[in-house]
Amino acid sequence: YYLLGASDPEYRNTGGSSLLLDEAIAYAIGRGKAFNFEGSMDQGIESFFRSFGSEQMPLMKLSLNRSLAMRLYDLIKR
Repeated sequence: YYLLGASDPEYRNTGGSSLLLDEAIAYAIGRGKAFNFEGSMDQGIESFFRSFGSEQMPLMKLSLNRSLAMRLYDLIKR
């Protein structure tokens, strides 16, 4: 998993982040594992991840809709 990334603005154009990420991907693949970028909503980061050949995978978002009937049931249940 790619959980955290950072860079120093002074050295951002050296390619160090790309090299490190490329090595991490090779390490995972060399051990028969998948590499998960964990995605990003930022277009710049997303395009950087895609430059490594990653595929965008949509995730489901679940939310709880507390209807009036469910709230009344909760009140009665107490």
